[in-house]
Amino acid sequence: MTFEDFVGSGGVTGDVFFDNIRVEALVENSENLLQGSSGNDKLSGTNQNEIITGGGGRDTLNGGGGNYEINGASGNDRINGGAGRDLLIGEGGNDNINGGNGNDNLIGETGNDRLNGGKGNDNLDGGKGNDNLIGGGGNDKFIYETDRRFRRNDLGIDTIVDFVLGQDKIVLDKTTFTSLNSRIGRGFNVAREFAVVDSRDAVTRSRAEIVYDFSSGDLYYNPNGRTNGFDNGGKFATFTDIPLLRARDFMIQS
Repeated sequence: MTFEDFVGSGGVTGDVFFDNIRVEALVENSENLLQGSSGNDKLSGTNQNEIITGGGGRDTLNGGGGNYEINGASGNDRINGGAGRDLLIGEGGNDNINGGNGNDNLIGETGNDRLNGGKGNDNLDGGKGNDNLIGGGGNDKFIYETDRRFRRNDLGIDTIVDFVLGQDKIVLDKTTFTSLNSRIGRGFNVAREFAVVDSRDAVTRSRAEIVYDFSSGDLYYNPNGRTNGFDNGGKFATFTDIPLLRARDFMIQS
């Protein structure tokens, strides 16, 4: 039995050894679960809706034509979603995550990750670490939420490579950016909460909560208004192509 024969088979529960890599497959309600080991695994799905988990080691995890949930677990992993609407999670390590075709959700979690949405309308959440975020084609969202008040170590400083004005969005969650009073939805309905400035000095003088430095492409959270410094805020993203961001390029959620 080859690995390819095993992963696509329906109605099978069991273990298989392939090139000294232990893979467990559980099929339930037409879903396959592929589980790697502590080694460096290479797991590939088929065109079904499957769940793939890498385990430890430096894993390569590939989806197929179905809708996948792929989790790298620990280790520096390479995750490829393929076609379909996929949920791709790096978890531990410095991971390289590629959405491929379809409208995908990419989550880096810990580590300095590289997320590339590929084609489709994708959601990218780097999590902790200094992540490299590429939306690719489509209308993409770069999401900043940690389920608690803003802490610099929870987000790191992400590099957003290809933000497209009028198409992509920066999503700010009010559970993290707690000083925001703007209503949920597109843009800032409280105009004073967002400012575009042209120098680092102007950033520190701004009273806005979200401050974009157009001279450098850096984006800051400033929860304490005009008081010197950023208190518990700070820089959380930088844009390599330095687009001229406007309020309409943001979304507020809670």
